[in-house]
Amino acid sequence: MIVKHCALDLFDQRGGPSPSLVTAYDKSRYRHDLSMHNVTWVQGATGMWLAVYNGTNAYMHRAHATTEALGITGGLNDGYTIMGWINWTDTGQSLIIAGRYEVSVGGWELYLTENAGVYYLTQRHHHAGTLVDGEFRSASNSVGWTPGTPYFFTVVFQGNGTDCIHYRNAVPLAILSSTGGIRDFEATIQQLVIGIRYDLAANWYEGTMGGFRFYPYIWTPAQIRARYHAEKYHVGVPV
Repeated sequence: MIVKHCALDLFDQRGGPSPSLVTAYDKSRYRHDLSMHNVTWVQGATGMWLAVYNGTNAYMHRAHATTEALGITGGLNDGYTIMGWINWTDTGQSLIIAGRYEVSVGGWELYLTENAGVYYLTQRHHHAGTLVDGEFRSASNSVGWTPGTPYFFTVVFQGNGTDCIHYRNAVPLAILSSTGGIRDFEATIQQLVIGIRYDLAANWYEGTMGGFRFYPYIWTPAQIRARYHAEKYHVGVPV
């Protein structure tokens, strides 16, 4: 399985016990360590550490300068892959998994939401100079992300004007996208956030996350299946 050029690989923490300001350690070669606020930790079925977000004041972030320099935004419009384990709680609002964005200005965001009893995972790009379906943003979403269940999510952006492919437990899902597909995002000066809106003021994630990774290239279905089957027992997923 190819894992070259991983841009973000969050598994561990350092700097003291939570809740407090500590550091989420990035195992990738870029060392995108994140500041961690009120996030606690729990071990999965075989000892894999999962970050616990309380839905009120727990999140991670990294300031703009270093994430820009190390490629969290630069060049990703050529294609990228985001993956990880989630087990979320519906709080009646959109819950941010991760993003580096400003609404209708630039960047990308990945979030969960509920509408009329349907649970969505959405990958959205922001682009102030491109109007899509009457808005300065475009998106691809999938359904069936029922709260209270551990899932291995993967989203793969293939390039401008395509669908952003979604996988749940390594199985590709039906996708609904903006007219003309999801478009390239525009530049942003915002920080990288996990578990919270870009302005650190809303859309708090509630639940667990683990094995969060970001790759500045496109993973194949076979690679995604291999990663899922290598990790599923860590979080108690039997199949």
